[in-house]
Amino acid sequence: MNRSENRYCLDLKLGSINLKSPIILASGTSGHSDELSKYGDLSSLGALTVKSLTMDPWEGNKPPRISSYGKAVINSVGLQGPGIKHFILYDYPRLEAANANVILSIWAKTVDGYADIAIKIQEAVAAGNLKNVIGIELNISCPNLEDQNRLFSQSAEFTAAIASSFKKLCSLPMLVKLSPMVADPVEIANAAIVSGADVLTLTNTMFGIGVDAVNLKFELGNIYGGVSGSSLKPLTQSIIKKIRDANRSIAIVATGGIFTLNDMIEYWFLGANAVGIGTATLFNPRASFKLQKKLIAHLNKNGYESFQQYWNYLQEERGKATDGY
Repeated sequence: MNRSENRYCLDLKLGSINLKSPIILASGTSGHSDELSKYGDLSSLGALTVKSLTMDPWEGNKPPRISSYGKAVINSVGLQGPGIKHFILYDYPRLEAANANVILSIWAKTVDGYADIAIKIQEAVAAGNLKNVIGIELNISCPNLEDQNRLFSQSAEFTAAIASSFKKLCSLPMLVKLSPMVADPVEIANAAIVSGADVLTLTNTMFGIGVDAVNLKFELGNIYGGVSGSSLKPLTQSIIKKIRDANRSIAIVATGGIFTLNDMIEYWFLGANAVGIGTATLFNPRASFKLQKKLIAHLNKNGYESFQQYWNYLQEERGKATDGY
């Protein structure tokens, strides 16, 4: 088989998770089920991360919910979703039929809320369901009702409490998604790692607002929203470098402003193991599939037998670039 046709040259190990590709559909823009299957083969990608779910249905924020600025977006969707029970019964089966590897992203308002979801997921796993779910992503960049609505991921203590509790209750690999809005990202990352995180997803959005200067009003119904896309990339990259410098072994999924092959290479050079494509999917639902083709062409053009070989080369070059600083 011609190597350009062999997607399995992209295989990698993400913590304890085997992936077919280092390209993942990030949470938030990939829907709750197989919505993107009409644009490409979901089974060819590393995984699809479903939009974050909590235990029960959640309506989200009032409209307008989204505003764009070039290749940046501010969204205030508010984690709208049908709930875990609905996902297991109705949305997940379509993903399994598409043979997609699934990362299930979850959120809650309290530490116990995450634990309750862990129990529900483990019950489904024990019953023989969720066979294609390869990991659970803890979205802890949401308000904590037990800490004056401060984000869970802004506290090392609460990050550790959620991660350690979930790890005890659910057997699936655990990804912890962290916020960029912290004073010391390495401290928060270490709290997650010590508490059992298999993978870190870096990072979630940062807070922002949009102002309509013509009509003199806020562009989002909730005023504040999460900034994603190109505006987030420099911040996310600096955080990934700090965390990778502090910990050479933890697996990292980089998310933030990935639109091109070079964007992906930059993150891999910094030590990320895989990349999550989010905002680019809003602009073009075929973005991840196109980027995967560009990656394969790049590997073939430069004589690499596998993505892992290329990633190892990037780490060597990163070491050289860092020497003397």
